Amino acid sequence: MYSNILENLNLPNFFEDRASLIPTLETIEEVNYFMLSLIPGDEKQYLSSNSPCHSDEDYEIQGD
Repeated sequence: MYSNILENLNLPNFFEDRASLIPTLETIEEVNYFMLSLIPGDEKQYLSSNSPCHSDEDYEIQGD
């Protein structure tokens, strides 16, 4: 399913036509951790929000 992942990782559409059918959440976590361990580099975390911050004064929430 993800053969040659390291060689193809930078291709924009590499993951687009692939899917993992995994029966349990436990197994999904194991597969995700394994796949991520193959990818070189530092881990990055990104935050998301379902709605924008409407206050111009609340800089703590908005960040830089």
